Amino acid sequence: MCGGRCSLANPHNPAQGTALHELVVAPTFTRDLARPYNIPGTDIVLNPHATGGCTTPQDARSSSTPSSEVEDNENHVPETAVGPRLQYVHITVEWMERNKNPRSNARPKKQHESKVVSQAVEVLSMSRVEFIPIALSAHDYENKYVAGIANGPLMRVSWSGSPGGKTGAAVISNDANWKIIIDKFRDTLKTAPKLDTVCVAFDLNGMEGFLSRSKRLHSPGPDPYETELAFGTRVPNTENFSPAQIAVASAVDEIKSAHSCAEHGTCFINGDLQHLEMNCFRLNMWGQAVVAGKCKAEAPPPPELLTIWTGSTSASTSKPRGRSGPFPTHPPAPSSSSDTTNLLLTSMVPVMAMMAQNMASNIPRAAIPAPAILPAPRSPIQASSPPPALEDELDVFMDAFRRAKNIPDVTIDKAKDQLRESRFTPDILCESSVTTERLQELTGLAEGEVHQLKKFARQCTGKVEGKRARRGIAF
Repeated sequence: MCGGRCSLANPHNPAQGTALHELVVAPTFTRDLARPYNIPGTDIVLNPHATGGCTTPQDARSSSTPSSEVEDNENHVPETAVGPRLQYVHITVEWMERNKNPRSNARPKKQHESKVVSQAVEVLSMSRVEFIPIALSAHDYENKYVAGIANGPLMRVSWSGSPGGKTGAAVISNDANWKIIIDKFRDTLKTAPKLDTVCVAFDLNGMEGFLSRSKRLHSPGPDPYETELAFGTRVPNTENFSPAQIAVASAVDEIKSAHSCAEHGTCFINGDLQHLEMNCFRLNMWGQAVVAGKCKAEAPPPPELLTIWTGSTSASTSKPRGRSGPFPTHPPAPSSSSDTTNLLLTSMVPVMAMMAQNMASNIPRAAIPAPAILPAPRSPIQASSPPPALEDELDVFMDAFRRAKNIPDVTIDKAKDQLRESRFTPDILCESSVTTERLQELTGLAEGEVHQLKKFARQCTGKVEGKRARRGIAF
């Protein structure tokens, strides 16, 4: 029994077996006889009886552990029997692919992509918040999404032999769910120590609320927001402005104080009590003029600025009427040269008329063609349908209204009978004296349909009367 090495055929041999037997075979098939593996060549391996080292765990417990503690540790499983502590994580991301053509009626297709985390991780010792960024790193999403402190994002965790399988995997949303699934995975590893892969699935369409927001840039220090920022949403620092800009700003403040207006804020009021409103651009130009010494803050703005703002050199001058300014009251007197030209043209008119008559008398009459007599143009009559007969006018009108507004035939027939019985015609329906309540009572139509009926009656009555007038039909 004690010859040779310890093996699966002779598991009680105190001599140490091979590394494969002690590290793999014994913990898998004979857990109660599993023992620590020692380096070959040491005293405990060469003389196991003298050192007492090559004993089984059961013998060691019986010799060193009190009887009261043996009963408590009967269900203890060696650490080597739990299986590998590192697991490979297989990550699958899913999303709905949107149609590139917005007019397409095709349903969006669900896409997925699977990758494995670059290194094996110790899943059993990790929290949910620690595990999610490592899992997302397989698809380079660790910086794009962040794990919620209380819950989210949702993920489905499964492994070989997990409850529900991969399709019915449990959905993990918070730390309590994560603890439950880790306990189940730890129990599975006790019976299947070779299990080394965990599958996790994320739905990207449901992870928009966990997108990583860009952080605000700030200067380093114990309190980065204690001092003013040179650029940003805080109050600007005056040290960042030039002396010229500070002088213009001071001049603008003086202008606002000297030319305040209760109605518009800041205005320049001229002698005619006309208000010229000042915006930020005009105030900046005026402030630059004050700094340059062209005017004072309490005085009117320079004339060149008034020209730019109003088109005149003075705010009290009325605007010209026309592009070239106001015209003179009296036309200028003609010069002597223009009088001579007018006299010559006047005397030549009868001479030119006589020459034209002589030339016309010398031309033979046969050579003059007779003017062609053209027929008088006639306005074309556009062909149109004849107007309905007076006795059929109500029927034609109600049928056209039914087709135009898509009203049921039963409703139109009932309304038609009531209108015919009360001697209503289309030209009477559009009269203002016919109230909406009266038509609702007669026809049974809704209030909106009654308004449509009156509007349709006005349009059709105008067309029918025009047709009868063109054909000379009395109406």
